[in-house]
Amino acid sequence: MPSRVRNDSRPTRMPAFPDTRWTLIFEAACTQTAEGLSALDQLCRRYWEPLNSYARCRGYSPADADDITQAFFSRLLENKMHAKATPERGRFRTFLLMMMQSFIANDLRAATRQKRGGGAVHETIDDHADSVATTQTPETLFEQKWAQAVLATAITQLDHEYRAKGRAERFAVMRPLLAIRHDGDTASLAAQLNVTPVNFRKLLHGFRQRFGELVREEVARLVSDPSEVDDELAHLIRVMGEASMSNDD
Repeated sequence: MPSRVRNDSRPTRMPAFPDTRWTLIFEAACTQTAEGLSALDQLCRRYWEPLNSYARCRGYSPADADDITQAFFSRLLENKMHAKATPERGRFRTFLLMMMQSFIANDLRAATRQKRGGGAVHETIDDHADSVATTQTPETLFEQKWAQAVLATAITQLDHEYRAKGRAERFAVMRPLLAIRHDGDTASLAAQLNVTPVNFRKLLHGFRQRFGELVREEVARLVSDPSEVDDELAHLIRVMGEASMSNDD
């Protein structure tokens, strides 16, 4: 069984990830090419947190959510569940969520059979009190975690690009400005980088522009057709806007 796929907050080297749509990655993985399997593994790693949050919102404890998410990805890779993926199934996240819903339903049916049949006690989601506490539906939480994962991947890539150019300080100063509409006190920020306020605004414009390009590149990998990218970006913005309003409430 593959080693546990887990998110890790520690800085790591950004793995190589081909500019390939997920349907082509699945096709390559189904033919057992090393490149296809590696790309599919990386793609799945980026969906660990959205699917794990979905499981927790369904009522699983954090530990059980970890186990079921790991088991899901192991099944996906080992049994070639990805061979069922077709463009007609929609977005990559939709395909994964459908597979996860089916996987959890089978898990719950197995748990029910074990309880009715005696033997070892198998806890179901009703037994847990430490799952995700939220008024959101599991599907809504999954969408929000997906959007956050896309943005986090783009930010990590941007960080690596700036570090590679010896501009880690520039990234650190401008990074907080990605999340706000106004630039704030550009004079003091410019002073930190030893540039003029005018030059700082130019640097910030380029910083934000590159971030937008990286977000678009990430989204492009997760659609079955390039014509879907703009709609997917609009959906991402809408999901993040709804999440922001929910947090404000």
